[in-house]
Amino acid sequence: MWACLIGQRIIGDASPDVVGMGGHPLSFDNIGADSTTPVGTLLGFLVLDMLLYALLGVYLDMTLPVGPGVKHPWLFFTQRAFWAKAPPTDVHSIALPAAEGEAAEVSAERARALEQVGGVRAIGLVKQYPGASKKAVQNVQFAVKPDECFGLLGSNGAGKSTTIHMLCGVHAPSQGTVLCGDASELDAKHDITTIQSAMGVCTQDNLLWGELTGAEHLSFFARMRRVAPALRTKHIDYWLKRVNLHSRADRRKRARAYSGGMKRRLSVANAFIGDPRLV
Repeated sequence: MWACLIGQRIIGDASPDVVGMGGHPLSFDNIGADSTTPVGTLLGFLVLDMLLYALLGVYLDMTLPVGPGVKHPWLFFTQRAFWAKAPPTDVHSIALPAAEGEAAEVSAERARALEQVGGVRAIGLVKQYPGASKKAVQNVQFAVKPDECFGLLGSNGAGKSTTIHMLCGVHAPSQGTVLCGDASELDAKHDITTIQSAMGVCTQDNLLWGELTGAEHLSFFARMRRVAPALRTKHIDYWLKRVNLHSRADRRKRARAYSGGMKRRLSVANAFIGDPRLV
């Protein structure tokens, strides 16, 4: 705002030759040389505004409960836990007791999740949305071994999508947590950004751009995954072949011309390119 006000004053007093308030033509050679010409101050305020608004934007994105993603409390930067490394998570203190009459195989999976080392472990997950009378997820606990393909089955409304959202860091659990990694596990409560940097996600809806081809989609996600430029073409060709979109005709097609199955296959390739450790 300050920069705009000063700029209006200069423009209002300037001649067609663009002169300063001291009567001298403005150029990069004399900006700030004449105390009556506030162009240097103007540029300084522009830089200051840019830094302040950038910091404000990042802060609000981290704290405002708007959109997906786990949000921080307003004064998160004053908490020691934000700056210091969190201690190892005690899963036994987080796990909830089994429900009365629970099936034996469910109880066995609960016990296995507490003892497994590495992979992905969901411990005592509970999710209740604000204003809802019932919990969307109630005491879900399971473990996924490294190099394992895991399927989560359930009837409509059982909480499958909500559980996946908590695993991906889209929503924070009301209780419980998710642990990922090897011997030194990462807790989604404290390390969700680190976990997401090694994660690929194939969303329920196809997130594609109609004007881009399949190869252009994969190139975009390969750059986000920091695939080396020398290896980028190799990765793109590999995954186009794996999802059967490698033919000359398919490579020329834009995503808007894809069938539903082709869009789904491209979404899978987008999730896997760059070799993420977890998909």
